[in-house]
Formats: sequence, C-alpha cells, structure tokens
Amino acid sequence: MLEGSSSGIVTEQPTSGALTSPNYPELYPGPIELDQYIEVPEGNTIWIRFTDLQCDNHTGGQFYDRENIVTVTGGHIWENVNLMNWHSEFLSNTNKVEVRFRRIEGSRAASWRLEWGMVRPEENRKRSGVFTSLHFPELYTTGFTHKILIAQGTRVRFHFTSFNLQDDRHWVKIAQGSVGNLTPKLWGTRVPKDVTTKPWSSAYSTLYVEFFAPSIFPPVTEGGWRLEWNEIGEDEEIEENEYNEGEEEEEEERGYDPYQK
Repeated sequence: MLEGSSSGIVTEQPTSGALTSPNYPELYPGPIELDQYIEVPEGNTIWIRFTDLQCDNHTGGQFYDRENIVTVTGGHIWENVNLMNWHSEFLSNTNKVEVRFRRIEGSRAASWRLEWGMVRPEENRKRSGVFTSLHFPELYTTGFTHKILIAQGTRVRFHFTSFNLQDDRHWVKIAQGSVGNLTPKLWGTRVPKDVTTKPWSSAYSTLYVEFFAPSIFPPVTEGGWRLEWNEIGEDEEIEENEYNEGEEEEEEERGYDPYQK
C-alpha cells in the first residue's frame, strides 16, 4: 500500500518494525503516558512479539511483582503485558494496534522492546506463547492468573516444560470460561500431561491459567513452573485430557498431584 506525504513523495506503508520504551535499553522511571500505534494495509492483521522486558530490582511487595508494564489493544485483543507473560506472541484481528506504556510517580522503572509484522489472510498464522511463575527460573514470590481470549472454533494446547511445586498449598489450575476446569489443582514435582481446550458455543472463550501461592512465609527455597501454549490447526490430532475427575472434593481440599496417586 502506498501513502502520499505533504511533500508529494509517495512512500510504502511499513509491514514490519519494532517499538521500544523511551531511551531503551535504559530503564525509564516515569511518570509517562506513551501511546504508540501500528497500522498495516486493510485486510491484514498484526503479530506482536516482545524481545525484552525489564524492571528495576526493588520489589516493593507482591503488588509490584504482578504489575502490568505495557497494554496492547486492537480488535478483540486486550493484553496486559507483565513479567510472567511477555514471552507470548499476540495476534490482532484488525489492521490497527495500540501499544500503551504507563508509569506513574512511584512506579518501578521499566524498559521494553517489541517486534511486529503483518499477517496476510492466506497465512493462517497461529498464536503461541509462554507463561511462567514469577521470576522463573528464579524463586517465585506470589501467584497470578494468566488469561487468553480465543474465538469460536479455536483449540489451544497447553504443554508444561518445567514443574516444581512441592508445597501442596501452591498449585496451578487450567480452566475454560464457558466450559469449566480443564485440570484439577496441580502440584508436585513431575511435569503434568498436556491439556487441550474443549468445544464451546459462544463467540469467544477465555482461558485461565491460575497459579495460587498464598503469602510466601516462610519463603520457598526452590520451585516454579513454565508452560507453553499454542493454537491447534484443524488437521492436528488432539488427545483428550487424562486427569482423574473422580476425586474432585478431595482435590479441592488439599491440591492434586496426578503422579502420586
């Protein structure tokens, strides 16, 4: 797509690029309200992938550990990007995306960089990403809930690559908003089996990866987890989830390690 300028020079609209926080890679202390925009030719969509996201070292308590740094919006996308999900790829369903960077007085200094590109309709690009416990592979300090919004007809597979929750008060659970729990509460030291979403009837469904870790006292001495997720193509073979659903009441009371029963 060609665009005209006030000087009369015709330029081609970019189809890929990068955005950063001010003075990147230096940490930016704020306060700041920065809105940046990405636009590609109509009929196409946009993928976004963060290549870096950093905060200063002071924790300031659990609230700051869970703080959102950047917000990405566009079409049905509304993604709050933080220390636990910035490795994910975000995919719009429109040709315009807004990237918001907000720092108020007293916020942690932060810096970030993202790359973006255009997705043509015939590419049928699939979303994917990574969720982790906070500070992984270092020790976590608090729990959090990750969310993914998917459209009707989309299936998602979850695959744990690392899992170590030795305290049965700390657990991970995967749920699908319009369906219910896809797993019981997961804890233990063995890597759980893959999990796939189930069909539903509404236009969209929200997926939840809930990590419950109450006040960490005394602090944990080891542990954490890492989870990859990806959209599944229509021609891919899907295995049904294999969790014991016959002991739900007990699982709710004490947590669940599927490999120690």
